Amino acid sequence: MQKIYIILLGVLLLQACIKKDDVLPPVSKDTRPLAAVLQNNYTYAMFYTAVERAGLDQVITGDSLYTLLVPDNSVFASAGITPDSLQHMDIAVLKKLISYHILPGAVTMATVPQTIDYPFKSIAGPNVYFSVPVKNGAIPALHINGATVKKADIIAGNGVIHAIDRVLEYPAATVKEYLVRTPRFSLYTQALKQFGLLEGLTAPGPFVVLAPTNKAFLQRGYDSAAIAAMDTLHYKKWLFGAAIMKTGFFFKTDFKDAPLPNDAPVYVTPDCLMVFRSDKIGLALFDYIHIINNYTPPYYGNPFVYGDMVTLDDPDHPALNGVVHGTNKLLALPDSLIIK
Repeated sequence: MQKIYIILLGVLLLQACIKKDDVLPPVSKDTRPLAAVLQNNYTYAMFYTAVERAGLDQVITGDSLYTLLVPDNSVFASAGITPDSLQHMDIAVLKKLISYHILPGAVTMATVPQTIDYPFKSIAGPNVYFSVPVKNGAIPALHINGATVKKADIIAGNGVIHAIDRVLEYPAATVKEYLVRTPRFSLYTQALKQFGLLEGLTAPGPFVVLAPTNKAFLQRGYDSAAIAAMDTLHYKKWLFGAAIMKTGFFFKTDFKDAPLPNDAPVYVTPDCLMVFRSDKIGLALFDYIHIINNYTPPYYGNPFVYGDMVTLDDPDHPALNGVVHGTNKLLALPDSLIIK
Protein backbone atom coordinates (compact mmCIF):
# COMPACT_ATOMS: atom_id res chain seq x y z
CA MET A 1 0.00 0.00 0.00
CA GLN A 2 1.42 3.36 -1.02
CA LYS A 3 1.80 6.00 1.66
CA ILE A 4 1.83 9.76 1.34
CA TYR A 5 4.02 12.41 2.96
CA ILE A 6 2.85 16.00 3.26
CA ILE A 7 5.70 18.47 2.82
CA LEU A 8 5.89 22.25 3.12
CA LEU A 9 8.23 21.54 1.18
CA GLY A 10 9.96 18.52 2.79
CA VAL A 11 13.23 19.76 1.41
CA LEU A 12 12.67 23.05 3.22
CA LEU A 13 12.11 21.40 6.58
CA LEU A 14 15.57 19.87 6.32
CA GLN A 15 17.11 23.33 6.25
CA ALA A 16 16.85 23.23 10.02
CA CYS A 17 18.93 20.03 10.20
CA ILE A 18 22.47 21.26 10.76
CA LYS A 19 25.49 19.04 11.31
CA LYS A 20 29.19 19.73 11.00
CA ASP A 21 30.74 16.32 10.18
CA ASP A 22 31.79 14.66 6.91
CA VAL A 23 33.55 17.65 5.36
CA LEU A 24 36.25 17.71 2.71
CA PRO A 25 39.81 18.55 3.77
CA PRO A 26 41.51 21.58 2.25
CA VAL A 27 42.68 20.93 -1.31
CA SER A 28 45.62 23.31 -1.45
CA LYS A 29 47.25 26.18 0.41
CA ASP A 30 48.98 29.31 -0.86
CA THR A 31 50.35 32.23 1.15
CA ARG A 32 49.88 34.72 -1.70
CA PRO A 33 46.81 36.99 -1.71
CA LEU A 34 43.73 35.92 -3.62
CA ALA A 35 44.43 38.30 -6.51
CA ALA A 36 47.90 36.80 -7.02
CA VAL A 37 46.58 33.24 -6.93
CA LEU A 38 44.07 34.10 -9.66
CA GLN A 39 46.57 36.09 -11.70
CA ASN A 40 49.03 33.21 -11.78
CA ASN A 41 46.54 30.48 -12.66
CA TYR A 42 45.54 30.49 -16.33
CA THR A 43 42.46 28.38 -15.54
CA TYR A 44 40.97 31.40 -13.79
CA ALA A 45 42.22 34.03 -16.25
CA MET A 46 38.75 35.19 -17.32
CA PHE A 47 37.56 35.58 -13.75
CA TYR A 48 40.65 37.62 -12.89
CA THR A 49 40.09 39.78 -15.98
CA ALA A 50 36.52 40.37 -14.79
CA VAL A 51 37.78 41.23 -11.30
CA GLU A 52 40.24 43.76 -12.76
CA ARG A 53 37.70 45.37 -15.09
CA ALA A 54 35.24 45.66 -12.20
CA GLY A 55 37.89 47.41 -10.08
CA LEU A 56 37.80 44.69 -7.43
CA ASP A 57 41.39 43.47 -7.71
CA GLN A 58 42.58 45.79 -4.93
CA VAL A 59 39.75 44.60 -2.69
CA ILE A 60 41.05 41.02 -2.76
CA THR A 61 44.72 42.03 -2.47
CA GLY A 62 44.65 43.57 1.03
CA ASP A 63 44.66 42.02 4.48
CA SER A 64 40.90 41.52 4.80
CA LEU A 65 39.63 37.97 4.34
CA TYR A 66 37.35 37.06 1.42
CA THR A 67 35.83 33.99 -0.18
CA LEU A 68 35.79 33.80 -3.97
CA LEU A 69 33.32 31.64 -5.91
CA VAL A 70 35.26 31.23 -9.13
CA PRO A 71 34.01 29.88 -12.47
CA ASP A 72 37.00 28.78 -14.55
CA ASN A 73 37.53 29.68 -18.20
CA SER A 74 35.57 26.67 -19.48
CA VAL A 75 32.58 27.62 -17.32
CA PHE A 76 32.55 31.14 -18.74
CA ALA A 77 32.66 29.63 -22.23
CA SER A 78 29.71 27.34 -21.42
CA ALA A 79 27.77 30.41 -20.30
CA GLY A 80 28.44 32.04 -23.67
CA ILE A 81 30.93 34.55 -22.25
CA THR A 82 34.07 34.95 -24.35
CA PRO A 83 37.19 36.99 -23.58
CA ASP A 84 35.98 39.53 -26.14
CA SER A 85 32.44 39.82 -24.74
CA LEU A 86 33.92 40.12 -21.25
CA GLN A 87 35.96 43.12 -22.38
CA HIS A 88 32.83 44.80 -23.76
CA MET A 89 30.49 44.08 -20.84
CA ASP A 90 29.05 47.15 -19.11
CA ILE A 91 31.28 47.90 -16.12
CA ALA A 92 28.39 48.46 -13.69
CA VAL A 93 26.75 45.18 -14.71
CA LEU A 94 30.06 43.34 -14.49
CA LYS A 95 30.88 44.75 -11.06
CA LYS A 96 27.51 43.68 -9.70
CA LEU A 97 27.91 40.19 -11.16
CA ILE A 98 31.46 39.63 -9.89
CA SER A 99 30.67 41.13 -6.48
CA TYR A 100 28.01 38.43 -6.13
CA HIS A 101 30.85 35.88 -6.40
CA ILE A 102 32.76 37.46 -3.47
CA LEU A 103 31.88 36.92 0.19
CA PRO A 104 33.37 38.71 3.19
CA GLY A 105 35.37 36.40 5.45
CA ALA A 106 36.95 33.02 4.79
CA VAL A 107 34.17 30.45 4.28
CA THR A 108 35.88 27.07 4.14
CA MET A 109 34.11 23.77 3.68
CA ALA A 110 34.51 23.07 7.40
CA THR A 111 32.65 26.25 8.35
CA VAL A 112 29.55 25.49 6.25
CA PRO A 113 26.79 23.82 8.30
CA GLN A 114 25.63 20.43 7.05
CA THR A 115 22.29 21.67 5.81
CA ILE A 116 20.76 23.06 2.64
CA ASP A 117 20.45 26.65 1.43
CA TYR A 118 22.43 28.20 4.27
CA PRO A 119 22.78 31.93 3.48
CA PHE A 120 26.03 33.86 3.24
CA LYS A 121 25.89 37.53 2.26
CA SER A 122 27.91 38.57 -0.79
CA ILE A 123 29.69 41.92 -0.98
CA ALA A 124 27.11 42.83 -3.62
CA GLY A 125 24.40 42.56 -0.96
CA PRO A 126 22.18 39.58 -1.86
CA ASN A 127 22.77 36.21 -0.24
CA VAL A 128 24.27 33.16 -1.87
CA TYR A 129 23.12 29.78 -0.56
CA PHE A 130 25.43 26.92 0.42
CA SER A 131 24.23 23.32 0.66
CA VAL A 132 25.99 20.26 2.06
CA PRO A 133 24.35 16.78 1.88
CA VAL A 134 22.43 16.10 5.08
CA LYS A 135 22.14 12.35 4.58
CA ASN A 136 24.52 10.36 6.76
CA GLY A 137 27.09 8.54 4.65
CA ALA A 138 26.58 10.80 1.64
CA ILE A 139 29.64 11.70 -0.40
CA PRO A 140 30.86 15.09 0.85
CA ALA A 141 29.88 17.80 -1.61
CA LEU A 142 29.16 21.50 -1.72
CA HIS A 143 26.53 23.25 -3.83
CA ILE A 144 26.11 27.01 -4.12
CA ASN A 145 22.84 28.33 -5.59
CA GLY A 146 22.52 24.94 -7.26
CA ALA A 147 26.02 25.10 -8.77
CA THR A 148 28.48 22.35 -7.90
CA VAL A 149 31.83 23.16 -6.33
CA LYS A 150 34.43 21.44 -8.52
CA LYS A 151 37.33 22.16 -6.18
CA ALA A 152 36.87 23.40 -2.62
CA ASP A 153 39.19 25.14 -0.17
CA ILE A 154 41.92 26.60 -2.33
CA ILE A 155 43.48 28.49 0.57
CA ALA A 156 45.20 31.83 -0.10
CA GLY A 157 46.94 34.25 2.25
CA ASN A 158 43.82 36.38 2.66
CA GLY A 159 40.96 34.00 2.03
CA VAL A 160 39.72 30.96 0.18
CA ILE A 161 38.62 30.05 -3.36
CA HIS A 162 35.92 27.58 -4.34
CA ALA A 163 35.91 26.68 -8.04
CA ILE A 164 32.31 26.32 -9.28
CA ASP A 165 30.79 24.80 -12.41
CA ARG A 166 28.43 27.68 -13.21
CA VAL A 167 28.53 31.46 -13.42
CA LEU A 168 26.11 32.50 -10.68
CA GLU A 169 23.17 34.61 -11.83
CA TYR A 170 22.75 37.90 -10.01
CA PRO A 171 19.27 37.73 -8.43
CA ALA A 172 16.48 39.61 -10.13
CA ALA A 173 14.64 42.14 -7.98
CA THR A 174 11.51 39.97 -8.10
CA VAL A 175 10.34 36.75 -9.70
CA LYS A 176 8.05 38.86 -11.88
CA GLU A 177 11.00 40.89 -13.14
CA TYR A 178 12.92 37.75 -14.04
CA LEU A 179 10.00 36.27 -15.99
CA VAL A 180 9.23 39.51 -17.82
CA ARG A 181 12.81 40.04 -18.97
CA THR A 182 13.40 36.43 -20.08
CA PRO A 183 12.16 35.74 -23.63
CA ARG A 184 11.86 31.95 -23.26
CA PHE A 185 9.17 32.47 -20.59
CA SER A 186 7.17 35.06 -22.54
CA LEU A 187 4.14 32.80 -23.06
CA TYR A 188 3.94 31.88 -19.38
CA THR A 189 4.33 35.55 -18.46
CA GLN A 190 1.50 36.41 -20.85
CA ALA A 191 -0.70 33.73 -19.29
CA LEU A 192 0.02 34.90 -15.73
CA LYS A 193 -0.79 38.48 -16.66
CA GLN A 194 -3.99 37.50 -18.44
CA PHE A 195 -5.19 35.51 -15.41
CA GLY A 196 -4.28 38.28 -12.95
CA LEU A 197 -1.40 36.42 -11.31
CA LEU A 198 1.71 38.24 -12.48
CA GLU A 199 1.66 41.20 -10.08
CA GLY A 200 1.43 38.85 -7.12
CA LEU A 201 4.99 37.77 -7.86
CA THR A 202 6.27 41.16 -6.67
CA ALA A 203 5.27 40.29 -3.06
CA PRO A 204 7.98 39.41 -0.51
CA GLY A 205 7.59 35.66 -1.04
CA PRO A 206 9.60 33.54 -1.07
CA PHE A 207 8.20 31.80 -4.13
CA VAL A 208 9.16 28.82 -6.22
CA VAL A 209 7.79 29.17 -9.74
CA LEU A 210 7.79 26.07 -11.96
CA ALA A 211 7.63 28.05 -15.19
CA PRO A 212 6.93 26.24 -18.47
CA THR A 213 9.11 27.43 -21.31
CA ASN A 214 7.69 28.67 -24.58
CA LYS A 215 8.59 25.30 -26.09
CA ALA A 216 6.38 23.59 -23.50
CA PHE A 217 3.41 25.76 -24.54
CA LEU A 218 4.03 25.37 -28.26
CA GLN A 219 4.31 21.59 -28.16
CA ARG A 220 0.78 21.58 -26.72
CA GLY A 221 -0.45 23.98 -29.40
CA TYR A 222 -0.61 27.19 -27.35
CA ASP A 223 1.04 30.19 -28.96
CA SER A 224 0.55 33.83 -28.01
CA ALA A 225 -2.64 34.14 -30.06
CA ALA A 226 -4.14 31.01 -28.50
CA ILE A 227 -3.43 32.27 -24.99
CA ALA A 228 -4.86 35.70 -25.80
CA ALA A 229 -8.04 34.02 -27.04
CA MET A 230 -8.63 32.23 -23.71
CA ASP A 231 -11.60 33.64 -21.79
CA THR A 232 -10.39 33.67 -18.18
CA LEU A 233 -13.98 33.30 -16.92
CA HIS A 234 -14.16 29.86 -18.54
CA TYR A 235 -11.09 28.43 -16.77
CA LYS A 236 -10.18 27.80 -13.17
CA LYS A 237 -7.77 30.50 -12.07
CA TRP A 238 -5.21 28.02 -10.77
CA LEU A 239 -4.65 26.75 -14.32
CA PHE A 240 -1.41 28.74 -14.34
CA GLY A 241 -1.17 29.56 -10.64
CA ALA A 242 -0.71 25.95 -9.52
CA ALA A 243 2.92 26.19 -10.59
CA ILE A 244 3.57 28.88 -7.96
CA MET A 245 4.66 27.57 -4.55
CA LYS A 246 4.51 30.00 -1.64
CA THR A 247 6.13 28.29 1.34
CA GLY A 248 9.85 28.68 0.66
CA PHE A 249 12.35 28.02 -2.08
CA PHE A 250 14.72 25.33 -3.27
CA PHE A 251 17.42 24.70 -5.84
CA LYS A 252 17.41 21.56 -7.97
CA THR A 253 20.46 20.10 -6.20
CA ASP A 254 18.58 20.27 -2.87
CA PHE A 255 16.83 17.04 -3.86
CA LYS A 256 20.21 15.30 -3.92
CA ASP A 257 21.52 16.99 -0.81
CA ALA A 258 18.34 16.36 1.21
CA PRO A 259 16.57 13.42 -0.46
CA LEU A 260 12.81 13.28 -0.04
CA PRO A 261 11.08 10.08 1.15
CA ASN A 262 10.49 7.51 -1.57
CA ASP A 263 6.75 7.31 -0.95
CA ALA A 264 5.29 10.25 -2.85
CA PRO A 265 5.92 13.41 -0.84
CA VAL A 266 3.41 16.09 -1.76
CA TYR A 267 2.93 19.82 -1.51
CA VAL A 268 -0.69 20.64 -0.68
CA THR A 269 -2.36 23.50 -2.53
CA PRO A 270 -5.97 24.66 -2.03
CA ASP A 271 -6.93 23.01 -5.31
CA CYS A 272 -4.81 19.90 -5.79
CA LEU A 273 -1.73 17.99 -4.68
CA MET A 274 1.69 18.67 -6.16
CA VAL A 275 3.40 15.28 -6.11
CA PHE A 276 7.17 14.76 -6.22
CA ARG A 277 8.21 11.49 -7.85
CA SER A 278 11.94 11.07 -8.26
CA ASP A 279 12.93 13.84 -10.69
CA LYS A 280 9.37 14.53 -11.88
CA ILE A 281 6.59 16.73 -10.49
CA GLY A 282 2.88 16.47 -11.25
CA LEU A 283 -0.52 17.79 -10.14
CA ALA A 284 -2.85 15.14 -8.73
CA LEU A 285 -6.35 14.79 -7.35
CA PHE A 286 -6.78 14.94 -3.56
CA ASP A 287 -7.73 11.23 -3.41
CA TYR A 288 -4.32 10.44 -4.88
CA ILE A 289 -3.66 7.40 -2.67
CA HIS A 290 -7.03 5.80 -3.38
CA ILE A 291 -6.58 6.26 -7.11
CA ILE A 292 -3.05 4.87 -7.40
CA ASN A 293 -4.08 1.78 -5.45
CA ASN A 294 -7.20 1.11 -7.55
CA TYR A 295 -6.96 0.40 -11.26
CA THR A 296 -10.64 1.00 -11.82
CA PRO A 297 -12.66 3.59 -13.77
CA PRO A 298 -12.60 6.49 -14.21
CA TYR A 299 -8.89 7.04 -13.51
CA TYR A 300 -7.41 3.53 -13.85
CA GLY A 301 -4.69 4.22 -11.30
CA ASN A 302 -3.63 7.57 -12.79
CA PRO A 303 -4.27 10.57 -10.51
CA PHE A 304 -2.39 13.01 -12.76
CA VAL A 305 -5.43 14.14 -14.72
CA TYR A 306 -4.65 17.86 -14.94
CA GLY A 307 -1.55 17.88 -17.11
CA ASP A 308 1.93 16.55 -17.63
CA MET A 309 4.56 15.31 -15.21
CA VAL A 310 7.35 17.86 -15.57
CA THR A 311 11.10 17.94 -15.00
CA LEU A 312 13.20 20.95 -14.03
CA ASP A 313 15.11 21.28 -17.30
CA ASP A 314 16.07 24.94 -16.81
CA PRO A 315 16.55 25.33 -13.04
CA ASP A 316 17.89 27.70 -10.43
CA HIS A 317 17.16 31.26 -11.59
CA PRO A 318 17.24 33.35 -8.40
CA ALA A 319 15.31 36.46 -7.46
CA LEU A 320 15.31 38.35 -4.19
CA ASN A 321 11.86 36.91 -3.48
CA GLY A 322 12.26 33.37 -4.81
CA VAL A 323 13.54 31.04 -7.49
CA VAL A 324 12.31 30.22 -11.00
CA HIS A 325 12.73 26.71 -12.41
CA GLY A 326 11.99 26.27 -16.10
CA THR A 327 9.97 23.12 -16.89
CA ASN A 328 9.78 21.08 -20.06
CA LYS A 329 6.00 20.55 -20.04
CA LEU A 330 2.74 22.05 -18.73
CA LEU A 331 1.74 21.04 -15.19
CA ALA A 332 -1.88 21.85 -16.02
CA LEU A 333 -3.53 21.76 -19.44
CA PRO A 334 -6.25 24.32 -20.23
CA ASP A 335 -8.71 21.66 -21.43
CA SER A 336 -8.52 19.91 -18.05
CA LEU A 337 -9.53 23.01 -16.07
CA ILE A 338 -12.47 24.38 -18.02
CA ILE A 339 -15.28 25.51 -15.71
CA LYS A 340 -18.32 23.41 -16.56
